[in-house]
Amino acid sequence: MAAVLVVVVAAAVAIPLTLESGTSSPAISPAALAVRTADQVNLHQSEFPAGWTVDTSPTGPLSGFLSNSGSSNSKAKAHTTPTSGTSSNSGAGSQAKRAFELCLGISNFSGSILGSGSVPPIGKASSPAFAAPSSGPTVVEAGSSTTVFSSDAPVTAGVDLITMPKFPGCFGTFVGQLLVESGSGGSTKVTFGAPSVATLKLPATPGVTTVGVDVTVPVQGASQATSVQLGVVMIGGGRIETTMYTFALGTVFPALLSLSLSSALGHRVATANTAVST
Repeated sequence: MAAVLVVVVAAAVAIPLTLESGTSSPAISPAALAVRTADQVNLHQSEFPAGWTVDTSPTGPLSGFLSNSGSSNSKAKAHTTPTSGTSSNSGAGSQAKRAFELCLGISNFSGSILGSGSVPPIGKASSPAFAAPSSGPTVVEAGSSTTVFSSDAPVTAGVDLITMPKFPGCFGTFVGQLLVESGSGGSTKVTFGAPSVATLKLPATPGVTTVGVDVTVPVQGASQATSVQLGVVMIGGGRIETTMYTFALGTVFPALLSLSLSSALGHRVATANTAVST
C-alpha cells in the first residue's frame, strides 16, 4: 500500500460512481482510465463539514503526501498523473525503513507501502488537502491518494503485509520516526517527545481490507507545548489501493469524520474494482 488520517456516521454511505470501462469508452487509454478511476475514488469536498476548504499551499502539512500534479476533484484542485516508475526513499527514511523491516521480521521489502514498489502502477491520483476552519493555533487537514495497478498481485502483497498482527505497531513507530526526523531539521528549536501509536477501529467493507493508525508526537517549543497527530488509513482490494492521511496540530482529528471518510473510501474502492475489472 502506498507510502508513507463533525459529520454523522450516516455520511459514510458510499457515493455511487459511474466508472467507464475500456470497452465502453474505446478512445481512452488504460493509463488515462486508471487516473480517472483513482480520481473518483479519492476524497471529495462534499464529504467534509461546512466550512472546510482546500489548502492550496505547496508547504501545507499534507503537501508531501499529495504531491502529484493534474486535474480536478469535486471542483477543487486535485493531483493526478499516470505513473510509469517507482520512487525511492530518502536517506533519513532509510534508517526508519530498516527498523520497520526488523520490527516485522522481513528484509529488503520492496512493496509499495514505502514508496518503492517493484511493480509500477498504471495510474495514480491524489485529492487536494482539505482543511478545517482555523481556530487559533490549531490545524486540521485530510486528503487521500489512490493507485491503480494492472493486476491484483501488488495490492494482494500489500494486503498481506498490513494484515500481519504486528503491522500497526511497527508501521506507527516508523511514521513516528519520520515525523520526528522531519521536524528536527527546522531552524526553530523544538523538542520532540516519544511518539505514541493508536490502532484505529475502522468499519469493515466487503471486498477490501482497511488498516489505520494514529501517531501522536508531543512537541515542546520555546514558550509552549503542543502535539502533532498524523493518521494513516490504508485500504486495498482488487487492483486498487488508497491511503487517507489526516493531520492535526494542537488538537486531535475528529473521530467520527475519520470513520465516515474511511468508510466512503472503502466502498468506492470496492465499487471501482467492479468497474475496472469488467
